[in-house]
Amino acid sequence: ASADSQLIESLKQKLEKRRVKISKVAESFIAYCEQYAEFDAFSTTPEPSNPWISDNIEFWEQEKTVNPKDIPPRRVKRWGFTIEEVLTDQAGVEQFSKFLDKEFSGENLKFWLACKDLRGLSLREVNTRVLDIYKEFLAPGCHNPVNVDSTIAELVRRRIENNPDRYCFDEAQNHIFKLMKSDSYNRYLRSDMHKEFLSATRKKVRFIMSPLPSFIINYPVR
Repeated sequence: ASADSQLIESLKQKLEKRRVKISKVAESFIAYCEQYAEFDAFSTTPEPSNPWISDNIEFWEQEKTVNPKDIPPRRVKRWGFTIEEVLTDQAGVEQFSKFLDKEFSGENLKFWLACKDLRGLSLREVNTRVLDIYKEFLAPGCHNPVNVDSTIAELVRRRIENNPDRYCFDEAQNHIFKLMKSDSYNRYLRSDMHKEFLSATRKKVRFIMSPLPSFIINYPVR
């Protein structure tokens, strides 16, 4: 009883102790708001107009298109904020995938996406899909091996043998995500491929928004 009381008291003290300084939290929050200010359609006038205010839905159409010719620069700029921005934008995923294929590490993103899709499958589809993912990316002699250590690989193997479910690959997926975030993503942002794609979207916008030339016609005086 005495040990339990001491443990409870210790936990209470830890709850009362601040782990992060409020000033640091405020700085992070302000930096985040400033970074995303130009993408907030309520605080910054967007181009095209805010669909929540006007009847024009072109803004939403631009946000969901995957056609490289129609992607606005604001979307590509967001990809440079975090890898999460890339992975939540289908066009960003496609561009990042092309870059990884050139670097011969496209299997990492394919595996991560497969694990993500696995969570949305119906229960009757899970077992078959788990085995397919394992055979393609983690099984000995597989065609597209991902870079995970032996400990994680063994953990996944045991889970599949005991109870294959939609969470079998969690550790492996998190490991691959960290690899992409710390290595591949930074190289992608520095790559000519990303810079040229961003530049192309900006040039397209400048071309569309440039004023039409005016012509002065001098009619002969009669």
